[in-house]
Amino acid sequence: MNKYYTINAPAKLNLNLFIKGINKDGYHLLESDVCFLELADKIFIKISNKDLFNQNKTRDNFNIDPNDNLIFKAINQFRDLTKWNVKFEVYLDKKIPIGAGLGGGSADAASTLVLLRNLYNKEHCMRKIDVSTLYNIGINLGSDVPACICSKDLRLEGYGNKIIRTRVINNHYFLLINPNINLSTKEVSQNTSSQIRAMLSITNDLERIGDIYYQMSKTIERKDENKLYFLPEQRDNINRMLDKVEKAFGIMIANLNSEYGHIITDDAEKAETEINQLRNELRTSYLEQAEKGKYKFQSGIMYNDIFSSCEKVGDHIINVSEAVAGKI
Repeated sequence: MNKYYTINAPAKLNLNLFIKGINKDGYHLLESDVCFLELADKIFIKISNKDLFNQNKTRDNFNIDPNDNLIFKAINQFRDLTKWNVKFEVYLDKKIPIGAGLGGGSADAASTLVLLRNLYNKEHCMRKIDVSTLYNIGINLGSDVPACICSKDLRLEGYGNKIIRTRVINNHYFLLINPNINLSTKEVSQNTSSQIRAMLSITNDLERIGDIYYQMSKTIERKDENKLYFLPEQRDNINRMLDKVEKAFGIMIANLNSEYGHIITDDAEKAETEINQLRNELRTSYLEQAEKGKYKFQSGIMYNDIFSSCEKVGDHIINVSEAVAGKI
């Protein structure tokens, strides 16, 4: 029999990732929503007189070990379970980079199991293998393999063994950037997990800072469009606040250039305290002057919004330093 049977092995994308702890065996306990992409490896399998593995010619970070890979580990476990004494020739058209967090190896193993089950069940009508058996094989191969067997929108819990069907809006497009860095799942230690959490937290805070400054710029645009003005005292106060924020930014940038978990946040906390104190001072003064009718209502509201927004920027700045310090 010289016919090749083919199956796609789609890449898995984690839309989020929450690390809930580590069990007694050292596995990370996770919660994650995942979807599967059009990006996929393609596996060709045919029955042969000996086991043989070949792969398309590609870059180094796409090449897998022909003598030690999850495809043949899946084949061997399937044969051990079913006692199906059949040899296979496998050709892999590899498109998913290795160690990129896209579940390429798990996808290959999962799709191999699915294809083997289809072939086996055609020959053994009275002793068919059900999908749950594939899940049991898959969890022994890797925590991502059961999800890849399903290859649907899922929520994963535990160490990948708890699978809940969900749905991701299907009009999203994802930009994948491959930095050519190979990171094995086994190498992701507890410390690395903490650094990943910190990185995600920092990214979120930096994005929020950008959002706040954008809203501040829109406030200034509205002020100019309506020909409103700030009193010299208000302008001076805003500049005082901006100076405090700039000082906090300088400390944050220095911390970002430092080694994770090896910074002291005293200076950052002091800068944050100074911003909060100035915000309280300006707010009290603003309310007093507003009651006296010194500030025009619309420009006064804009003035309050700007110095209050600066204080919010300060909150996110200190969050970044705390993340670098490993305090989240």
